[in-house]
Amino acid sequence: SYVIIDVPHVWQSWVHELLSDSNEVVLVALPDLCNLRDSKNLVEILSPKRGVDAPMRVVLSRVGEAKKTELSAKDFKDVLGIEPVVSVPHDPATFGAALNNGDMISRVGEKTKAAEAIIQIAKVVSAKTTASDAGSKFSFFSKKN
Repeated sequence: SYVIIDVPHVWQSWVHELLSDSNEVVLVALPDLCNLRDSKNLVEILSPKRGVDAPMRVVLSRVGEAKKTELSAKDFKDVLGIEPVVSVPHDPATFGAALNNGDMISRVGEKTKAAEAIIQIAKVVSAKTTASDAGSKFSFFSKKN
């Protein structure tokens, strides 16, 4: 069984406590400087409370949307010390269709890279695959894709 909680972008005591006690924390960030700064702050605050046995994961979202100002996965790894497990590409057509139809991304755009990335996130978090497997097969920064 899994419970997924999308917490608001506020730092109240209940959010801090929830994230400190969670089995898994997945930080979803846009690949820009503001999100890197916010992610760094969260990692610095939560890591000591979570310990080494409860690592956090990072997912980059909307990759490719702002190519001129976009930071790379390596930038996030260098600053956070955490390599992003997957990057979800900017795909407004698929996400818009899913939103308008009230359907899942994997049903609307089954063969899209965005759907593959979301499925890979679920596999990593559910321990159906490892983060290194995810990086080797589904990294959108690699030359393979």
